[in-house]
Amino acid sequence: TVIIVLVLAFALVGLLVAAALSLSFEQIRQALSDVRTSNHRFKLFASAVGDVIWDLDLASGRFSLNDDQNGFLQLADRTGSSFDALTAFIPKTERAIFERGIESCRRTGQWTGEHHILRKDGSLRYALHRVLLIKNSRGEPDHLVGRLTDITERRDTEEKLARQAALLDQTRDGIMVLDLDHTI
Repeated sequence: TVIIVLVLAFALVGLLVAAALSLSFEQIRQALSDVRTSNHRFKLFASAVGDVIWDLDLASGRFSLNDDQNGFLQLADRTGSSFDALTAFIPKTERAIFERGIESCRRTGQWTGEHHILRKDGSLRYALHRVLLIKNSRGEPDHLVGRLTDITERRDTEEKLARQAALLDQTRDGIMVLDLDHTI
């Protein structure tokens, strides 16, 4: 995944820097340990919040997705090494929304939108999708990093409240609400 690739990249950079600065072997080992600890904390955080995090390397086109511990996506067998793997589980009727969002992100540096996710069992979930453009040290676009949050229950509640509000708007009868103490 992207985390492992980043850890290996940091490790390689650390070794090169260490050689250049003549750091001791113990200092190198400590630096690698720190990177592993940071990586472990990131994985714990990602699984604790229940979000799915993805990364797209714009130079290579390599796409990585975190482990999806909570099963929100249920896509382990459908992920791949390209951006198409991400768009494959967005219903065709909503892909244009996502593609416009990605183009907006490339221009502005960020995008937030909502769309459905088609899971491998055929069910639909509603996702809040946040995408950031990461630039390299020269200010050039380097990565797109995204976060998917399952907002299905929130959307269902919003729709239920909207239906109830519409019913209240249509009624011609008086409605009185009492609390448990029978106070109006």
